[in-house]
Amino acid sequence: VTRKAPPATALPHSSCSPPELAALPGASFGQAVRRFFHRYAQFGGAASVSEVMWALLVNILVGLGCIIVGGIAMTAGAIPARDGAGSSAETWTIFSTVICVAIGLIYILAALTPTIAVVVRRLHDTGKSGGRCLISLIPGGGLVLLILLLMPPRPELFQPEWA
Repeated sequence: VTRKAPPATALPHSSCSPPELAALPGASFGQAVRRFFHRYAQFGGAASVSEVMWALLVNILVGLGCIIVGGIAMTAGAIPARDGAGSSAETWTIFSTVICVAIGLIYILAALTPTIAVVVRRLHDTGKSGGRCLISLIPGGGLVLLILLLMPPRPELFQPEWA
């Protein structure tokens, strides 16, 4: 009896890992964001480049959105103050800016754990330990972490002792 060898393009972890732990290569925006929040605190398993990059893009867009809306509100309220109509910014601008800052802070706090989790899963998929995400805490480490996140998948290199 002759056995067929598995195709060379198959990822080693795709057949061994349950679907909830496997990476989703080529994930669409919706799939990546759904998995980002669905796998909220799941540090085990793997994540594809698209899952990480879409999640980081959402984080950047929400942060920029809060900054832009708050900045526009503050600028619009400060214009009458410069024209001599009042000595301070309008009350509505201060209120809307505080709301934008509060929404931004709440989102940052809510997205912190899933962001760390998806980065750790991506590092696992590249064959590295999830502890390497701490490299982002040193100056220039964010760029090094980005390079590590963009590396090709090599899950066979990362075999934690508890797996």
